[in-house]
Amino acid sequence: MALSVRMFGLSSWLVAAAYATVRAVETAATRWLLLAGTAIGFAFLTKMLQALLVVPAFALVYLIAAPTPVRRRIWQLLVGGVAIVGSAG
Repeated sequence: MALSVRMFGLSSWLVAAAYATVRAVETAATRWLLLAGTAIGFAFLTKMLQALLVVPAFALVYLIAAPTPVRRRIWQLLVGGVAIVGSAG
């Protein structure tokens, strides 16, 4: 039973991170990337390395599709990475 609760926690955090990433791509707002990074960090606390499998995909989508200059996209992705590290402990 504990395994299914952990999987539910992992998938819930990753769905929240995906939602925040989609919103970040739409609006190019740093706060959504911070939320996505925080959700991925919490998912990491739930199931360790499995949570980090989505990070390259989310970063690539944002890097390609966000409506902002490339330099700002890279800066925002670095801020999101700091949020992952900070929330994962």
